[in-house]
Amino acid sequence: MVNTLPTSVRQMEEHFGSARDIEWAFSHNKLYLLQARPITASGNDDDEDLIHEFDAGLSIDNTCFTTANVGEAIPFAQSPLQITLGQHLLFGMAVCFVYWIDRYSES
Repeated sequence: MVNTLPTSVRQMEEHFGSARDIEWAFSHNKLYLLQARPITASGNDDDEDLIHEFDAGLSIDNTCFTTANVGEAIPFAQSPLQITLGQHLLFGMAVCFVYWIDRYSES
């Protein structure tokens, strides 16, 4: 099974005409190629390049893309789960607040 990997990699390089960054997996004794991208890193980056690698996104018209990790680019970004839990928490707090106002505003 593992013996088929080098052959598959060579076939992909021949097909695309260049080396590839390949993601693969084995499942039920079968090789699956999940993704293949051109290799873009040259390996010649110096410390300055590595330190400032994620300093800016790529602006395209009115949209800004970035290759930065979300935690680095948007440190307080929330996941969908956090947003859902936050909504439930805020709703619960609002209900308690309204109950408190109703109960104690009459006295």
